[in-house]
Amino acid sequence: VTMVTGTTVASWCWWSAQRAAVNERQARTVAESRLAQIENSNNTLTSIFEDLNPESTEDTPLRAVLAERLEHSAEQLAVGQLGDPVAIAKMRFSLANSLLNLGFAERALNVLHKVHETFATVLGNEALETLNAQHAIAASHVALGHFEQALVLNRELLATKDRVLGAKHESTLNTLSNIAALYIDLGQFQEAAVKGDQVYQLFRERYGADDRLTLAVADNLSQAWLALGEHAKAIM
Repeated sequence: VTMVTGTTVASWCWWSAQRAAVNERQARTVAESRLAQIENSNNTLTSIFEDLNPESTEDTPLRAVLAERLEHSAEQLAVGQLGDPVAIAKMRFSLANSLLNLGFAERALNVLHKVHETFATVLGNEALETLNAQHAIAASHVALGHFEQALVLNRELLATKDRVLGAKHESTLNTLSNIAALYIDLGQFQEAAVKGDQVYQLFRERYGADDRLTLAVADNLSQAWLALGEHAKAIM
C-alpha cells in the first residue's frame, strides 16, 4: 500500500492551483481577444453609416456613397476579427444583398463569390447557406442581364434543392419559378410556357389559386402564351 504523505498532498494542491491559475489567465485572454474582435467588426459595420447625410449637396449620390461603403466594409471584414469564417461570410452576405438591392449587382457579385466559396468549403455544397449564396449570385446575373449564366446557376440550384430539400419545398419552387421566368427573358417562350405551366400547378397546389405568389406565376405564364400567339391560353 502506497502511503500519501502530507508533502505529496501539498505539492499536488500547489500544482493544481497553478494549473487553475494558468487556465483562468488563458480564458481571460481569449475572452478579451474575442471582445476586441467583436468591437472591430462592429466598428467596421457602423462606419458604413457614419456621417452619412441624406441632405448632402455633394455631387456623389447618396446611394453611390452607401454602395461604396458597403463594398469597402465587406472587404475590411477579416476572419481574424471573429475567428470564424462562417460568421464573417454571413456578415459579408448581408452586405452583398444590400449592394444588390441598391442596384449595384456587379459589386455584389465580387463579394458573393467569396461568400459562396467560404460556405462551400466550410459547410459543403448542399448547405442552406451555400445554396442561398448561389441564389444571390444568380439574382445578380439577372440584374446585369446575364440571363444564360443565371439559367445555368438556377438549373444547378434546382437539382441540388430537389435532392436535398424536396421537389415541393418552398425554396425549390422558387428556383423553378425563376427558371420559367428566365426562359421569358431569353425569348424561349415555348420552354417558358411548358415550365411555367408546371410551376403554376405546383404553386396552386401549395399556396392556393388566389395567393400573390401563384398569381405572379400565372402572370408570367400568360406572358409566355401571349408571345406564342396563344391568346386563349393566356386568359386564366
